[in-house]
Amino acid sequence: MKYSEIENLKLNELKKKSFQIKKEIFQLKMKNKLGRLENPISIRKNRKDYARLLTAISKQASKTR
Repeated sequence: MKYSEIENLKLNELKKKSFQIKKEIFQLKMKNKLGRLENPISIRKNRKDYARLLTAISKQASKTR
């Protein structure tokens, strides 16, 4: 997911997406601990997407102030 795709979303959509990705990161970490995760790089990809979402959220929150 690129930042250019994220920055056009509304604040509540960003929050929903960040919650979903945070939940997915947790599930991937659990699968990794149990040895059932085929691609551990997906955890890194999701963490970066989560950081991009948090950046977009903070940017939009500062605009509304």
